[in-house]
Amino acid sequence: MLNINLTREVIKDILSTEEYSLLGIATHTHIPEEVLSDIASGMNKNPTFEVSRKLFELHMTIRRDVYHNMVNKILSEHLEPTEPLFDK
Repeated sequence: MLNINLTREVIKDILSTEEYSLLGIATHTHIPEEVLSDIASGMNKNPTFEVSRKLFELHMTIRRDVYHNMVNKILSEHLEPTEPLFDK
């Protein structure tokens, strides 16, 4: 259930940036727009791994700073680096 909600939230977050429309996401990821619409609305409660992977990859390019901050935080707690591993 968490994965389903997370995938749906990723689509909504991509849309909220206004960098991509649903059609733009469909074109970029080669996922049919109807599939994306069904996931975003909660009608598709079982997206495939491949669909989820493509959406997360797109999300990582749009929200790069969020992912870099998460990685830096995790590594700083475990490795205690002297400087950030990723520059903005």
